[in-house]
Amino acid sequence: MTTSTQVQHPDRASVRTFIQTLIPALALLVVAVPPFVDIVLDEVGKAGVNLPEWLYLALTGASVAWALVAAIVARVMAIPGVEKVLERIGIGTEPKRARLERLAAEEADETPVPDDYEPKH
Repeated sequence: MTTSTQVQHPDRASVRTFIQTLIPALALLVVAVPPFVDIVLDEVGKAGVNLPEWLYLALTGASVAWALVAAIVARVMAIPGVEKVLERIGIGTEPKRARLERLAAEEADETPVPDDYEPKH
């Protein structure tokens, strides 16, 4: 049975997922949030209310927390038992065609018979 790299190295898979999630989350924080916050601050300022200065820090923390949750989910999905369930429903790390070919080969037992083999009945 071929074991996927996610199952072989679940910690690496989790770190990769963390980084893959953190980069777009921080990009969103840098690109999309400032104009939104400016609009909110402008409207709030018109109302005479001041928002706390820790707002940006809280948003950054939320981005990191979001990436951490994604890494935890990736780590759980790398557990061999979970991977087997994912394969059964068609979303495992091994492509379905490769999995079916592997299972057929295991079923057929394609082990070559030695030339000098004589069955003993």
